[in-house]
Amino acid sequence: CPAGVEFYPKQDEGCGYGSLIRLPLGLHLKSGCRYPFLLWSDEDGQLVPVAGSVADTLQWLAMAERVAVPTALLTAALAPRAALSTPTNTSLATAVLLPPRAPSTMTIHDWCLSQDAVTLIGHYVSLDYRGMGCCPFGEHHRSGRDTHPSFRVYPPRSTTGSCWYCYTAHQGGNLFDFLSHYYHLDSRTLWHHILSGAVF
Repeated sequence: CPAGVEFYPKQDEGCGYGSLIRLPLGLHLKSGCRYPFLLWSDEDGQLVPVAGSVADTLQWLAMAERVAVPTALLTAALAPRAALSTPTNTSLATAVLLPPRAPSTMTIHDWCLSQDAVTLIGHYVSLDYRGMGCCPFGEHHRSGRDTHPSFRVYPPRSTTGSCWYCYTAHQGGNLFDFLSHYYHLDSRTLWHHILSGAVF
């Protein structure tokens, strides 16, 4: 570790909030300067800013190569896991890594058909072998929580792409509808996240 530089995380485990991290381009309130992205310079023997201005930094960022997720990690990320502790938890930080970003020419309908709905929704809802689980949308369940599995996920049976249904609410839809409803995002915002390869 170079002198004067800290790397995070600084511990293997902890309780509650850990160390605060200053993000690149964040503003230092006293100096008014922004924190830069840094690269190691063999010539100077230290970390140096990638550019001298915010505009140049953004230009550098636009040319930065995206790193592909190794297949083994992607497979592990998409493996079924237990449902979130509360069905009302809609924080983007607790969601699932989506497959590589969609081409800009792809439509929402095409994207839905290209996904494995059972696997993807299985990251949000604990499903049994029939694809049944407790509905993550609590507003139409008694006490705001589905205590008896009333939510079913299945492979799309037609070109409409419908893949889930709640028997209590008599409501269903495709994968895009599920994510939009789960995160309370409008179609434009959700599609922007998907096209940019965002993490959900």
